[in-house]
Amino acid sequence: MVRFKKAFFVVFLQIKKKMKIVFILNSYGKSRYDKRIEEFIERGYDCEVYAFKRFEGDSIRSSFPVEVLGCFDNSLSYARRTKIIYNALISILKNKKGQNVIYYIFGLDVAMLFWLIRKKEPYIYEEGDLVHTYMKNNLIRKTLESIDKKVIRSSELTVFTSEGFPEYHFGKRIENSVILPNKISKRILQIPPIEKKQPFDINHLNIGFVGAPRFDKILKFFEVACKNFPQHRFHIFGGPVPEEFEKLKSYSNLLFHGPFKTPDDLPEIYSHLDLVLSTYDTDSDNVRYAEPNKLYEAIFFETPIIVSRGTFLGEKVKKLNVGFEIDVTEQNVIRFLNELSLDKINAIVNNIRRIPKENAVDDGSELFIRIDDLLNSHS
Repeated sequence: MVRFKKAFFVVFLQIKKKMKIVFILNSYGKSRYDKRIEEFIERGYDCEVYAFKRFEGDSIRSSFPVEVLGCFDNSLSYARRTKIIYNALISILKNKKGQNVIYYIFGLDVAMLFWLIRKKEPYIYEEGDLVHTYMKNNLIRKTLESIDKKVIRSSELTVFTSEGFPEYHFGKRIENSVILPNKISKRILQIPPIEKKQPFDINHLNIGFVGAPRFDKILKFFEVACKNFPQHRFHIFGGPVPEEFEKLKSYSNLLFHGPFKTPDDLPEIYSHLDLVLSTYDTDSDNVRYAEPNKLYEAIFFETPIIVSRGTFLGEKVKKLNVGFEIDVTEQNVIRFLNELSLDKINAIVNNIRRIPKENAVDDGSELFIRIDDLLNSHS
């Protein structure tokens, strides 16, 4: 039996070496992309990485080699952007023709062009955002949704970062998919934990937002809370700070801490927080169906989370009983903070502590089981 297992492992490693995983990133520099690729490399897969840059001055800082395919920012017209992506994909497909390759595509813009020009090349598609739902033109939005569903159905496998995404597209989970929420990197387990700076003081709470501060409902919550609750301290960890958030600097009880490194700085950040704010805007389907990594940070660091009502995230928070839902208006924010009690917060913390910490840490095991099946079928 031992010899059989050893022989199988040797054969499997040979299959891995024969089949190359070619990653094509629609935007260089996203931590989720790096985290995914690093796990492939750690598991012994032969990988090549291609990426587009959004800013000309961006330097490549990955732990693996990346070939830049082109550069464009949001000011570039969609037609010119599409041409850059199209030409790059044509070049890659031509160079890889006849090779034993599975493509791994990040981003709908790249995926739909790849789907249009490929022939029989197998691909995996990872969807981390319903980007087309931000389109204001209903016809364009519906057209992109139709293409997105075709891209998903035609893939060997689609990786969704939220259970809500297949629900949005198809009303259910589909066969050729795997759900991998954007949890905390496994590197967090190597970082020493830090205890909370102080026990809860209901009269002097520390409430913070951890991430890029760009959402109207985050701004609204802080505006109302800072003005009406000077006894509490509010924090924004992350940057850069957009212009509309600058007015918050007039409040002495709001602190801007600047950019941070994830996951390295997370233990220190959450050691200062009694509650973490995640009230994203709900006027887009993407936000309503997304499953932000803040949920898993809140669980790992035993910090109750405040989220927007009427979202997939809100339903999950309610189901797990790990935080609070709120519809962010001036009246609701005032009522929510007035009604917070030590008993309510401690009850949530106790619920969070019942959840194993490993449930909040990234684990791609299901993905790699499926990918190994693909490699076997294509070998």
